Amino acid sequence: MGSKGRRDSATRSSMSQPRPAGPSEMAAANGLCPICLGDLENVTYVEVCRHRFCFICIWEWAKVTETCPLCKQPFKRLLLTVRADNSHEECVAGCSTKGRQPGPGADPHSSATT
Repeated sequence: MGSKGRRDSATRSSMSQPRPAGPSEMAAANGLCPICLGDLENVTYVEVCRHRFCFICIWEWAKVTETCPLCKQPFKRLLLTVRADNSHEECVAGCSTKGRQPGPGADPHSSATT
């Protein structure tokens, strides 16, 4: 086999290898916020993938890009106060939120209750 064949084989082999977990993935696996790497405060979920973040972290992130920081899926809504019975509060994310504050009188690091 020539050097080109070895190179192609090595490229295919490296493409099938799983990507090592980075700090964000490690934080998420340990119950921490993947953005600030700290304890989750006012846990908020990305609607499409259910990844968890601090409310203020994902709110600020959504002002810049409407994709999940972990899996890169596009999203339009954030879910707050998610319960087992599928009831939750929603917050529209992204471009439509620029210059606006989250919810009426919301404190992003306080516990949300309904």
